[in-house]
Amino acid sequence: MLLPRTAVGVRQELWSLLCLCQALQTLITKAAVIAAVDPARISFPPTLDAVKDSV
Repeated sequence: MLLPRTAVGVRQELWSLLCLCQALQTLITKAAVIAAVDPARISFPPTLDAVKDSV
């Protein structure tokens, strides 16, 4: 759900979410390299939960 009520606010929130998604994909890729597994085997939702728990 998008919270901003202006077009500029919605655009900013969408960019923020896209940046977060990219950062998490980068984290997944780096973790996969360290663990020597295929990045496709690391699921996005558990990664998101792990980041939420650590913040």
